[in-house]
Amino acid sequence: MAERKNLPTFIALGLVLIVVTYVALDYWGYVKSAMYTEVEVQVMGFTPFDSTMYLRLRYTNPRGVRVTVLETSYSVMLNGVALTTDTIAGTLTVEGETPLEIERTLTLPPASIAQIQAARTAHTWEWEFRGAMRIETVLGDNRINFSETYKYVPLFPP
Repeated sequence: MAERKNLPTFIALGLVLIVVTYVALDYWGYVKSAMYTEVEVQVMGFTPFDSTMYLRLRYTNPRGVRVTVLETSYSVMLNGVALTTDTIAGTLTVEGETPLEIERTLTLPPASIAQIQAARTAHTWEWEFRGAMRIETVLGDNRINFSETYKYVPLFPP
């Protein structure tokens, strides 16, 4: 008899456990998919006389989920030497597989002129962008690291 009195309690407990498991797995699936968010960096132009670099950052999520990027920080390197850092603050929304493109204009610090001159002399222009983006998920903020290498030879005046 005591077992029959506890049966509704066990059924309710089982249903709560099933619902909690379903919600947790659904959230985990979203977080796991959000972690596939990518950022590509392209050099669109570089003017050596004033050390201005024009960049395009392209955010995508191949899993097709909507992701909120809270911040993207990265460093700019030329032939293995760090030139500057940049941070894109503010909220960006990546709508799944539809890419979000952000254009940036950076002015490199005067100390980078020596490295630019060395690259010009060596005819070697390997740009590298290393950084991390911070994304918002239901389980808290997560960090996704990225690294992009790009060969771009600027045009110099004769």
